[in-house]
Parts: sequence; structure tokens; C-alpha cells
Amino acid sequence: MIRDLDHAARELVAPSVVLFDWHATLVDTLDAMYEAVDETLPRLRELGLYHLIMP
Repeated sequence: MIRDLDHAARELVAPSVVLFDWHATLVDTLDAMYEAVDETLPRLRELGLYHLIMP
């Protein structure tokens, strides 16, 4: 099993981004983020941002 872990560790790729949730800010705002997405998605075309999700 240790050999399997060593092999898996060698194949890991370094992350390009590291996100820190300082003082659980993201966790505390989860409901607000869902509400913002729910309100914004239907307006993407109106806002001229539809091309960001649909090529």
C-alpha cells in the first residue's frame, strides 16, 4: 500500500491556485453566494455576459 501511495504522490501536479478561507468567510456567505448566482444566471444575456458560459 505504501508503494501505491508513493506512486500516486509522484504523479501529483502542483496546484496553480491555492484558496484560503480566512475565518470561514466563504462558508459563512454560502447562502448569499447561491442567491447571487440564482439571481445573476437568468440575467447573463441582458448583462452582456452570456458568452462567458456559452461559446
